[in-house]
Amino acid sequence: MGSCTHRVHIVACYVSIFLLSLSMPLSYGAIGKKGKIPVDQLAWQSLLPEIEVFWHEYQTSPHKVAQDVWPFIAALKEFIKRYPDSSKIPEAYYILGEAYAAASYWPEATAHWRIVIRYYPDSKWTSAALNSLVAYLEKQGDQKRLKRFYKEILRQFPDSVAAKTTRVLLAKQALEEGKVALVSRVIKGIERSSPMADVQIPELLDLKAGIALRQGRASDAIKLWIHFINLKKSPVARASALFKIAETYRGQGDWLKARKYYALIRRDFSTQPEALFARFRILQMKEIQQARLARYVKGGVRQVNLNESERVFQEIVEKYPRYSLTQEVRKELIATKIKKAELINALELADDFIRTNPQSPFVHDVLKLAEEARQRLLKGEFRTEKLEAFVDAGRTYLEKKAKNKVQRYIKEVTQKLWVRLVEQLLEGKRPLKALKDYWSYKEAFRGNEPAQEEILPFAVKALEATDRWFFGKKRYSDLINYDFFHQKGIEALRSPVHYHFLAKAYSKIDLDKMSLRSYFKAWRQGPVGTEKCEILKDWTAQGLKAAQTVIAQDTTGLLDMACPDYALLPKILYYKSKIASTQGDWIAAFNMAKDSLAGKPTEESAYQAMLAGIKLGQWKGVDQLYKRYGELLPKEKKIQILKQWGDEAVRLSEYKVAMIPYGYLSNMDKDDPSTKFRLAVARSGAFGFEQAAPVWEALSKEDQGLWGKAAKSELSFYKFMSGPAGQL
Repeated sequence: MGSCTHRVHIVACYVSIFLLSLSMPLSYGAIGKKGKIPVDQLAWQSLLPEIEVFWHEYQTSPHKVAQDVWPFIAALKEFIKRYPDSSKIPEAYYILGEAYAAASYWPEATAHWRIVIRYYPDSKWTSAALNSLVAYLEKQGDQKRLKRFYKEILRQFPDSVAAKTTRVLLAKQALEEGKVALVSRVIKGIERSSPMADVQIPELLDLKAGIALRQGRASDAIKLWIHFINLKKSPVARASALFKIAETYRGQGDWLKARKYYALIRRDFSTQPEALFARFRILQMKEIQQARLARYVKGGVRQVNLNESERVFQEIVEKYPRYSLTQEVRKELIATKIKKAELINALELADDFIRTNPQSPFVHDVLKLAEEARQRLLKGEFRTEKLEAFVDAGRTYLEKKAKNKVQRYIKEVTQKLWVRLVEQLLEGKRPLKALKDYWSYKEAFRGNEPAQEEILPFAVKALEATDRWFFGKKRYSDLINYDFFHQKGIEALRSPVHYHFLAKAYSKIDLDKMSLRSYFKAWRQGPVGTEKCEILKDWTAQGLKAAQTVIAQDTTGLLDMACPDYALLPKILYYKSKIASTQGDWIAAFNMAKDSLAGKPTEESAYQAMLAGIKLGQWKGVDQLYKRYGELLPKEKKIQILKQWGDEAVRLSEYKVAMIPYGYLSNMDKDDPSTKFRLAVARSGAFGFEQAAPVWEALSKEDQGLWGKAAKSELSFYKFMSGPAGQL
């Protein structure tokens, strides 16, 4: 028998045993009245090899038997049909139920077990059928249905094996509740009524083992479970008893024997819950052993594969949520999540545990794990992506009222991490995302003033950084639109910086009035330090751009008082020069414009200084300014200032002065007719009409436009003045 490992070999072994039994003399009890074995017994004996193969493969190769069981089911059904009065009928129905269970046809399986219990309540197979049926109902978690079933058996068959087995199963529940005295009375009552109770009701051995373990007699408990296993065929019962033996050895600290039994269960009972529980215990023991070894090994030891542990724990929780051991597995799953730094997930699992198992002995441990996860979340340094994941996971708890400590933890860490996320998004130069998260945060913590105040400084910075980003990208309209669409939210983020950027954006798209309003709002927010001075400086510039000289004059006055250092900056001196020029104070305009060139000269300040000098008739100064700063001006502005310079000198009859700027113009474009005309006017005024006549003569012929006509006019006037008019 030891070599009968494969299905074919097993069948051959059992057939050989069967044939050997036929050749042996029959006992008197096995012979009928005519000295022959009854046909139903012969038929059953012919099924025995297949039955033994089924039990073997049901335990060791459940996936294979699920595929190959149908011929065996057909054979059993045929036996029941042919021999309905056989003494083997209860066993046939019971095995048929197990065969359907092996194929996962549960309605058919439970129906056949019920037949055994209902119609053969005193059969020795009744307890096995009842045990299988109860195990199935317990898996379904339908305790009400199970209790009704127990009551039905006790009412209908009060003195039967089925009823006694039911009392044993109920006593097992009482034992789990610690009612040892009650269980002891049940055992004594059953033993008094049935001298062969242990054989007739093998579950009684399981119950006695539980009592022995409670009383500290671990060795006796193990012996009773081994006896129970020898009487049971069902892999459900065998796996359960083997796991209890393994747990007993583990409880005694004999990890070597415990591991041996766990490994046996994992190998031979792969479809039973205990196979997964055994894997859980092996992983748990391995992790404890690794932690112990790490104390003595320099550099540490190889870490346990947490992903494997998580997969096993998760599978147990999903498949067997109502098993008592699953509570411990759920606790270990939370611990594994913490080790993997999946901290919000750990808190979610802890919350689920507390809500669904408030009376569990592991509640205290789960709360300690939740506190550890909370502390690590509050003190840890996390990347932005991790913070986003934590916040997304925790947000679902924010709308609900916290009903336990873990839910309060989740709400707390979500709020703190959300603030940190906004701060980190700012550091990562993602201001738009930071603002978007702020709007969501504000809504999520509506009415929570401390939470609102905590994030407010970062929200203000996020808005300012968003403005800076839009402005830097020259997306002025987008900046303005963002402010418009979020006006209500931005109202809480009043900031001088925001209104300053908004004012500059309005100015860039020539909405001058809106720009001035925004500058006023920026000033009303009470800016301080450099920001205050920058607002006044740009506000002045906008006042000049919008031709609002009074505003510009007021803002420069504020600058003088609030920012004395700024008041002497070249840019501010330039603005003051512009204001003075609009008021006709060309002396102040000229002096301040020249002073503004002391720093870094600009096109605007150079032009302003030259213009003011022209208005004052400071020809020498203007000439010096042009020679030094003229290259700062673009060609169009050069031409403009030179024409103004020359034309103003001509207006004042200072023709020789006018020849200087007109000469610069001629050097730039000697063929320009307007320049030729202007230069001729200056020559005429400075040296007489005859000096200009050849130029006008040539120009009247070369240019057919305005300047050619003007030259002809000047020639006509000369001839007129040289003729009769000159003698009057």
